[in-house]
Amino acid sequence: MVLEPGCYIDCGHNTSHELNYRIIKFAADYGWDGGKSDISLLMSEYCDDSVLEENWEDLAEALYFAADDAVEWLNDNIATDDRWFDVYDNSLYYSEDESENV
Repeated sequence: MVLEPGCYIDCGHNTSHELNYRIIKFAADYGWDGGKSDISLLMSEYCDDSVLEENWEDLAEALYFAADDAVEWLNDNIATDDRWFDVYDNSLYYSEDESENV
């Protein structure tokens, strides 16, 4: 499957934590195993309200770093040619260098 440039996760009206959660899920769907993070634990904790109340700051930080690792993995393993994944305006984009197309 070839990915086309565009917005893949639009969280412009959501929290950054929701964006991080969705980036992790997106990368996992493409084969990312979580690297240094236990993503299955992170994902279950994020969805468990009792865990969120007790450990919110630690969980939010873990989600941030895992999502950052996920974007790096996407760029190393999924992005092709002059394309890359990046986070802008609380959304995940797949962009391309259009300077050669002018």
